Amino acid sequence: RDKYNIASQMGRINYSYNSKYLLTVTARRDGSSVMGANTTKYGLFPSVALGWNISRENFMNKVEFIDNLKVRASYGITGNEAISVYQTITTDASVRYPFTSVGNIGALASNLGNGDLHWENSKTFNIGIDFTVLKNRINGTIDWYETNSEDLLLRRSLPIITGYSFVWDNLGKTQNRGIEVMINSDNVVTNHFKWSSSANFSANKNKLVELYGD
Repeated sequence: RDKYNIASQMGRINYSYNSKYLLTVTARRDGSSVMGANTTKYGLFPSVALGWNISRENFMNKVEFIDNLKVRASYGITGNEAISVYQTITTDASVRYPFTSVGNIGALASNLGNGDLHWENSKTFNIGIDFTVLKNRINGTIDWYETNSEDLLLRRSLPIITGYSFVWDNLGKTQNRGIEVMINSDNVVTNHFKWSSSANFSANKNKLVELYGD
């Protein structure tokens, strides 16, 4: 049998002033039994988000073609524990071998543990705009984001002469950057007929920043 435990706590604060200025602060703490014995097994993952409903400002009253305009920004950290149980401890596997014409059971090196293995972290920054114009006929969103991941949970290759071909380790850094645009429109609206359309565009670039310290 395998045994797996996880414990989580989360707190969140939401604040809104006159539906113009929005603030959300979140803190999440996760612990997983799959992490190394030399660690606390816990990771802390905070986030903060800000929003500004520009269309609710007094100076926007004269701009009739804009029904809604909101600018938002957020920054947060998420964690990844994507390894199976018992990967951080050294284990042997049973193996059958012949000896004097009789089958015997022996032990063979199976997994090399890493007691320092901890959570993989991804830090994401996002800026976005939500808009609705022309009496709700056209609406859409524009988002730009960047995610930097570090302490990736990867298999580090080892010389086979050690008896092991790999060990799980926290190594490497990646960067994920892109933009997403989505627009919806009601082109024709009558009592008996409605024609709507939706269009989206996205561009994304993944970059391997560091691996094995290089």
